[in-house]
Amino acid sequence: RSTASGRALEEAKADAARREKAVDAAVSRDVRRGLASVRRIAREHNVAGVHGPLVDLIDVIPQLHAAAEAAAGGALFHVVVDDDETATRVVRQLAADRGGRVTFIPLNRVVAPTVSYPTSFGDDAVPLLKYVKHAPAVAAAVAHVFARTLVCKDLDVATAAARASGLAAVTVDGDTVGRKGTLTGGYIEATRSKMGAVAAHKAAAVAADEAAAAATA
Repeated sequence: RSTASGRALEEAKADAARREKAVDAAVSRDVRRGLASVRRIAREHNVAGVHGPLVDLIDVIPQLHAAAEAAAGGALFHVVVDDDETATRVVRQLAADRGGRVTFIPLNRVVAPTVSYPTSFGDDAVPLLKYVKHAPAVAAAVAHVFARTLVCKDLDVATAAARASGLAAVTVDGDTVGRKGTLTGGYIEATRSKMGAVAAHKAAAVAADEAAAAATA
């Protein structure tokens, strides 16, 4: 192994470790514990059909992280599985291991909703789902979480769009107008973005794997 490649590997590992700590800071301990238990159970008990937490299955541009987080809420860390039988198997093992609590989205039980989106607001209010990239296999789960939300230019448009459509509306800053008229907003610390932390950690982990491969080539 060359000195340069070895140094690059150590730096990549250190960056991945820092990014992992950032994820830990952005996500609650109970959520981290539950997801770690699910990963372990799927691996040790050969449980097929566990796709993982929703946040790992979607790709959203950084400018819309706040909007997507506001729209999804806790569902970002719900675990997508093929069916309720898989979810039941994992839940029973979680209970046996005292591994925490997790919410599952069984693909055989969710159906992508049929939504009529307003057109009178033009590009100022569009379906948030349009900007959430994902694999076809998990489309129903993604739609289940995001399809009933509009992403809007600002809070005034969001208020009007939510009232006119009966859908939730969220601004790019994460201010949200609920389907029943509730309004949630205020300041969000950008460095506390859960999606940003997860995306950065995934990229750092890939970089560390590539550095390891280069160091052993």
